[in-house]
Amino acid sequence: MAIRVIDTGVADPYYVTALDEAIAIARSEGKSPDTIHFYSREPPGISVGYSKKIAEDVNPDECKKAGVKVVRRTSGGGTIFTDTGCLIYSIARNEPLKVSPEENFKKVCGAIVDTLAQFGIWAERKLPNDVLLDGAKISGSAQIRKGNTTLIHGTFLLDTNVELMRKVLKNVKEVDTIRSKCGFVPDVRELKREFAERLASAFGETVEPGSPTEYELALAKKLIAEKYGNDEWNLMR
Repeated sequence: MAIRVIDTGVADPYYVTALDEAIAIARSEGKSPDTIHFYSREPPGISVGYSKKIAEDVNPDECKKAGVKVVRRTSGGGTIFTDTGCLIYSIARNEPLKVSPEENFKKVCGAIVDTLAQFGIWAERKLPNDVLLDGAKISGSAQIRKGNTTLIHGTFLLDTNVELMRKVLKNVKEVDTIRSKCGFVPDVRELKREFAERLASAFGETVEPGSPTEYELALAKKLIAEKYGNDEWNLMR
């Protein structure tokens, strides 16, 4: 079976978050195949885990000053800062209910570690869902399951503005970027290709380039209007 690979490039935080959910919905309805979706965010965005509280994690005044958008995702996990220096991936796929979150994190984190090794970057997994480089977090992931469909989100901190991250987020833990640790950033196109192939292999699939369907695009537009473009959703907690 082939897994579709979509590359949105650099896009608005509301749009890519909505498109991720639209792809997952379409997959659950049997209207789309298993999918890997790559993107970066501009303007910068704060992705808030579904259950997280804005007052505990975010500095709203600093976000306004810097033009950083806040968007709440449907998956759990922590609150993260993303920008053009952060490569984000999502995976929407159907799988048996017996597959545990731990199994998925093992496959995803393993694919990240193996991908980076191809560029001479020696990272390691930290249970359950982080990847560290010289003790600092350079990748994290989260997931949500609805029925037989799982949506997994994750990041590569390639050249993220960590200084801005520390201004707009509270309680930032030990994070760093690949550029800071290694002095270079891998070719992003090659990184995406390598990661997609290793990820697909981990799930027993092959890769096939694709693009969003008209149904997915229309659904994403609807989700922005009704959900992700509104403070009622994004700032609900």
